[in-house]
Amino acid sequence: MINSEIRAAKKGNLQGKPLIDDPMESIVEAHVSMLEWHMQSRKFGMTAVQLELLQQKSIEVLESFKSTFPEKNGVANGWKFEKAHSILHKVRELILFGWSENFSTQGPEHCHIDFVKKIAHCTNNKEVFLTILRHHQ
Repeated sequence: MINSEIRAAKKGNLQGKPLIDDPMESIVEAHVSMLEWHMQSRKFGMTAVQLELLQQKSIEVLESFKSTFPEKNGVANGWKFEKAHSILHKVRELILFGWSENFSTQGPEHCHIDFVKKIAHCTNNKEVFLTILRHHQ
């Protein structure tokens, strides 16, 4: 829509401006790739061949995110945080611990939120001692 306005501009702010590439298609592709990886990583009883394919998919997904979203928090090459990088360790975890449901931390984390953080009104993960004291109080 904006590109048609740029093309039609005879004068004013839009005249002579470069056309805009819509990143939506690549953003959707990156998210679909991540969802496919997630579904594949949750399968029960994967074979060695399937684990190799999952590792390759992990690399592809991470590279796709780096190229689709080149900046993280305004910093080029800023994609060095643990959660994105951890997908490269998924196959190792599956080999060491088995199916993902055997070692999911989602349930315990939610329990921790309900019984410690909310009760103590301390959710910044920095005041652990204060959190415990407030809970006991």
